[in-house]
Amino acid sequence: MIGDSLAPILLSMNSTSADILYPVLEGTSRSFYLGIQSLEQPEKDAICLGYLFCRFLDLFEDASDVSVDSRVSILAALQSWCEDIDSLERLEKVLALQSEFQDEFAGYFEKVPSEKELYKVSKTLLREIELLPPNLKNIFPESLIPMFEGMRSEIRASATPRCRSMEEFDDYCFSVAGTVGHFLSKVFLEAKAFPEGVDRDVLLEQGEAFGRALQTVNIVKDFHKDWEERRCFWPLLEGYSFEGPKPSEDVLSAILKQLYEKFLRDLERAEHYVALIDSKRPDIKFFCEFPLQMAVKNMDLAMKDTAWLRNGDSPKVPREETMALIDALSSSVA
Repeated sequence: MIGDSLAPILLSMNSTSADILYPVLEGTSRSFYLGIQSLEQPEKDAICLGYLFCRFLDLFEDASDVSVDSRVSILAALQSWCEDIDSLERLEKVLALQSEFQDEFAGYFEKVPSEKELYKVSKTLLREIELLPPNLKNIFPESLIPMFEGMRSEIRASATPRCRSMEEFDDYCFSVAGTVGHFLSKVFLEAKAFPEGVDRDVLLEQGEAFGRALQTVNIVKDFHKDWEERRCFWPLLEGYSFEGPKPSEDVLSAILKQLYEKFLRDLERAEHYVALIDSKRPDIKFFCEFPLQMAVKNMDLAMKDTAWLRNGDSPKVPREETMALIDALSSSVA
């Protein structure tokens, strides 16, 4: 069954690298580990590497204790490498910068040990991306380059809560998640997981909406956690500072309603996207359907009772309900 967490992982990447990277994937995100575990090869390895690479980039945005210059420098070097993945010189520059700035990340890694493991295996991660077949390797620069600039902008503007417009919120969601939707769509197109003759541009737009929808839910759920870490991704919060009190429940509830409406618009397109996946690829169907349905459940919880905005909590789907969804989806796509 797809949801069986003990199912063997069939690997096509170097076995030593797989022994290093898949446990890091599991420690970084249990839900994505489960979804990736369901995939057939070569999509499994490509998406494992893609997810870990995006999480690796995200590490530099999240590590707010580390200087802006250090984080921006590493991201710039990583972008240069991504633009020419086969360049040994550019890879060596990335690795040299990581070694140079490693001590700066020590405090952050104490708080987030999983990120330390990701940092430690980054050389293996980048090497395995280099070894992907060209049709899959080329998807990295084709899809993910906008992510770098989006993250660098966030790092530079991270000192105070940003009063974002909804348009700016959308721009951020595109850079960190819409790009991932493009990445996934191109991998799935290579796998012939969509009907012949599908409009590629429309499909990429729907894949982008898929990524945006998931990102909106993450941003909603993590409001309090982000605020404590001196970050805020919610739009329209003019006049607040991390030193002062958090916005009131009423203020946050009004913004939440706008985010929910945005989520529903993206959800409609994301559901069309998932519905297009060929029934002959139940592994890909499960990979997309599970996080999307979990996003719906989490957003419904967030809207049903907004006391969590006042109490500093986060809406969370009960484990029993999550496992029931896994079982139901596993049966439906088997």
